[in-house]
Amino acid sequence: MLQYKKAIIQKEFPFVSEVLESLQLSIDSIDKVSIKKSDENLLARSGDEKTSSFPYGRDGSYHSNNSVIYFAILNSEVTRIPSNFDDESDFQSGGRTNGKADSIGEELYKLSIDPDYIIEVRINTEEHRGESLENSHELIIYKSMSFDMTEYHVYQLKRAAQALEAELRAS
Repeated sequence: MLQYKKAIIQKEFPFVSEVLESLQLSIDSIDKVSIKKSDENLLARSGDEKTSSFPYGRDGSYHSNNSVIYFAILNSEVTRIPSNFDDESDFQSGGRTNGKADSIGEELYKLSIDPDYIIEVRINTEEHRGESLENSHELIIYKSMSFDMTEYHVYQLKRAAQALEAELRAS
């Protein structure tokens, strides 16, 4: 069934090839494909998410890296949503995201993009002594066309204004 899904995805969503190529992946490397609706929970996430485990195993030679990368698609134009992980060396040393990033919704607001789709690519890699043991790649296409992004931004702006008013009253 997966091969059929991938064939349909390539035909229906031609921009997926550009997304995958930007990550040096191909549709053949994808292990799982799904389509979902965009919602507030997706927009509340931070941009790229990366985690790296410290060495594990009896001799400490195993290591795992997990990345989640997001793209906005508007009229078939692909835009990578900026990363919340600013120091690759932190990632390599087992660090986690530093929490400084804006949410996907805020990044879309800054970029003035009301996307037709948001693409999420999950890349998981297991290594042993620097040799790749297992890679898994997941592609999730979020349909945003029926989601009212303007209403979402208006609501978030009201929340921000209320938070600022509360801070002003408290100071």
